[in-house]
Amino acid sequence: MPPSLAIRPLLSGAALFAGLLAASGASAEWTYSEVARGAGEPATHIAVTSREYHGVGLRCDGSAVSVQYLTNDPMDGEQLERFNASGPSLNLKAGAQARRLTGEMQRVPQGLVFVAAAEPELLETLSGASGELEVSIDFSGRQTHQRTFAMEGSGPALKTLRENCAP
Repeated sequence: MPPSLAIRPLLSGAALFAGLLAASGASAEWTYSEVARGAGEPATHIAVTSREYHGVGLRCDGSAVSVQYLTNDPMDGEQLERFNASGPSLNLKAGAQARRLTGEMQRVPQGLVFVAAAEPELLETLSGASGELEVSIDFSGRQTHQRTFAMEGSGPALKTLRENCAP
């Protein structure tokens, strides 16, 4: 896994996810946040939304883009190892556009987060999307954690994210 997706940088955005998930089990608005990092390091830019105790976020560290999907799955350490060994992937579908991203599940204080590297073009694709963003995780031939997130109102958060993501 690329260093940009290591657990250390992920934690700065986990608190934002936790706040969204704690707000309610219902749909939340898309929110943009900039998280300052150490001197000389680029800020982390995040656009997130949540629904039914799951959250999906697009994250940019410099020019590295990732998708993060927070779940309330109670997996223990052994289950997490088996899950990641199965070669899981994150499926995203917005309108006619679909992406399958490989990644891994990581434990954070707020639960489990699936992290997958993405191409910067994904930000452009989702910025123009309407309707719903369908998200699921595939592992061992099964789809799990299927949720849909409204794209309505995502424009300002995704636009700000794109503008702040280095080329």
